[in-house]
Amino acid sequence: MSIYQINLKLLKLLKKLINNNNTIQNNILMSDKFKVNSIKMFSSWGYNLPSNTDCTICRCNLNTNSIYNQDNCIDSIVVEGACGHSYHYECIKPWVDTHKNCPICSAAWLYKSQTLSNKNKKANKN
Repeated sequence: MSIYQINLKLLKLLKKLINNNNTIQNNILMSDKFKVNSIKMFSSWGYNLPSNTDCTICRCNLNTNSIYNQDNCIDSIVVEGACGHSYHYECIKPWVDTHKNCPICSAAWLYKSQTLSNKNKKANKN
């Protein structure tokens, strides 16, 4: 067998390997594609609070309902004061009605969010 014939055989073999390799790559790419027929998902969320994570009035985590709302099956609203401390609205409201300061740092109580203070004004009118 001459070198020329060997080179031809090697060339054919290389072409075959390359073709097979392309086929293998295509099969791999095709197998990476799939169809989702059904999916069960679970999601959750929580408040990203800058200071405290528990309501110091009812002692419940601020990402859960307060003890007052747990019994009534009502979702709690979390409010933040200008001082940065957070509470369940239903917990801080009675406190602020009589004390006018933050229970943690004793700073004058001001609601940080204008929307929440507007909600307070409406609640106070009722």
